[in-house]
Amino acid sequence: MEQFTTELKGDRMEFTHLKFLLRLSDLPNGRSKLAAISFREFEDKAQISQDLANDGLIAFDGAPVAPIETVVEQPQIPQVFDIKKVETVGIAPTGQELLKLDSKQLPIAEGELKVLEELAKTGKMLKPTEIVVKVGTKKLAAGDRNIILEKLHKSGLITASFKPEKVKKPAAPKATKAKPSGEFQITAKGQDCLQKLHDYFESLRKSPTSDLSNTIEVETVAPLSPKISEKISDPEILQLIRELDTEAGADNYLPIFYLRERLLNISRENLDRILYSLVRHKKIKLNALLHTEKYTQKQISAGISQLSGGPLFFIRVVTN
Repeated sequence: MEQFTTELKGDRMEFTHLKFLLRLSDLPNGRSKLAAISFREFEDKAQISQDLANDGLIAFDGAPVAPIETVVEQPQIPQVFDIKKVETVGIAPTGQELLKLDSKQLPIAEGELKVLEELAKTGKMLKPTEIVVKVGTKKLAAGDRNIILEKLHKSGLITASFKPEKVKKPAAPKATKAKPSGEFQITAKGQDCLQKLHDYFESLRKSPTSDLSNTIEVETVAPLSPKISEKISDPEILQLIRELDTEAGADNYLPIFYLRERLLNISRENLDRILYSLVRHKKIKLNALLHTEKYTQKQISAGISQLSGGPLFFIRVVTN
């Protein structure tokens, strides 16, 4: 059990550290002294508390909250696509799959298609200024190109790398004669860490295929292979779609979130690529969501966004 670890978006925590943090969160105001009875069982409690403090998950009296976060300099990736902060762009696997479909049936403008084709042709990341295409007989203007890149990125058809933002290092705090009282409490970051862990296991618990153990794996019902991996085949996905449609009583209009919930360990990008492949081989059709009132925002966000109109949301198996 001591080898058990949890991973939360890159943060790695030993089981004893997690147990220590959970014990602290159960105390009044998430506050305690290291000598308290609650922590007597932890042999290395001094080192554990120091590790948690270094990660900003707890804070001692007289010490800054989450000091690591204010000192470490890391490249910042903008949450919103800003062409001024874009360094290079390249075509995503979903964009590659889209180009294999009949362009006449796609809700995509000529300029957007030209940009995608240019990125696919080079097969590498390009600076925005290196993308030169013609729409009709005229060269695509820089302003129009930038708007197109933003749309394609928002739709997940291209990827982008951003220029690192400089993070100013704060001035060193002035020396103080005040000594820590020996008390410490959980920080907002620590509470957020535990909440993410709770949400993660809750999603697994609600999944009909979840099996929690030291190694968490998602199992599926026959006739699929017992354990789904990133290498799952198109026919297996198609069979799973049929089974989920029957279970949900969707009458061949299966909302895509059912599939994503069943395949938690398949990345969104890879699953989209497989769905596009099934569309290309005329095994399924993807229909847009027109009326959103019946679904939650989380369920809607599971759809595949488009450049225009609602997201591709319903999966229909093509019957011969």
